Amino acid sequence: MLSLDTLNSRLQNMRFLNEASYQGVPLVKKSAKIGGSANENSRLLLIFPWAVYDTIDTTDSVWKMVLALREICLLIMSVNISIGQVAYLNRLLHEYIDMRRLLFPTNILRHSPNFKNVLFSLSEKHQLLQALLMSQPSTFNDKVVSEDATPLIYEHYPEAISKLIKTSCVFQDPKFISDRVIFRGVDYKREMYVCYGQNKYGNFLLCRIKYIVISGCYTDIFFLGERHEIIQDCALGVYIEEPLQETTDLICVHYSLLTPHEPVLQFVTHDGSVLFCFKSTPFTNL
Repeated sequence: MLSLDTLNSRLQNMRFLNEASYQGVPLVKKSAKIGGSANENSRLLLIFPWAVYDTIDTTDSVWKMVLALREICLLIMSVNISIGQVAYLNRLLHEYIDMRRLLFPTNILRHSPNFKNVLFSLSEKHQLLQALLMSQPSTFNDKVVSEDATPLIYEHYPEAISKLIKTSCVFQDPKFISDRVIFRGVDYKREMYVCYGQNKYGNFLLCRIKYIVISGCYTDIFFLGERHEIIQDCALGVYIEEPLQETTDLICVHYSLLTPHEPVLQFVTHDGSVLFCFKSTPFTNL
């Protein structure tokens, strides 16, 4: 059992890799409501399992309810989900409301002035979002922004890397190469992990970025990096790395394959191991 002081200390001192923006979260106070903005509270919910992963009873009903709420939020924050995921979200919402009613019956006041129809609110807001996305060609600037990009000179790189770029990066020369770019509102840099799909076992496939190749007109990118796989720990709501059966060479991943487009969040535990988490649910055909 954690005290509020210990919980807040853990939240404020979490060690993330390549994510300075996740270093601060609102303090949890002994109150009926958690302070902070909607963005801060969603961030708190996202990283909360990492603050308690080594102390929580994963069979506890309240913990299962928290994980259900967290999964709902991750689905809601996804820009693109499948029909199967929409159906799963609908089921998850009903299950969460049922768990909340059973665990905290005095807090469920459907006919009170503060009651909100969650399903109606979600459908209305998503319709407004889709209308906005369809009303304009792109929400973000399609130009790649990079401060360290240099012209790609094949002779400056090992033969295997040069060959991979020539065969997989279908941009016409000239190309540029970089360690860090901002593209369509997202920051990508060397050593970050991006997800590009699933294998037949359901493990998510990640690329650990080593190089970012930019098209000559600065409108598209490829990622060159190492292949990794992660598998979900359902009891904790986080992902752990699945060791590969064989070593692999560098892979090349086009931006359009990313699901989701944000890099995967990495958290370093007390013993130095790394846990993974998506900032929004990846698109899958459930």
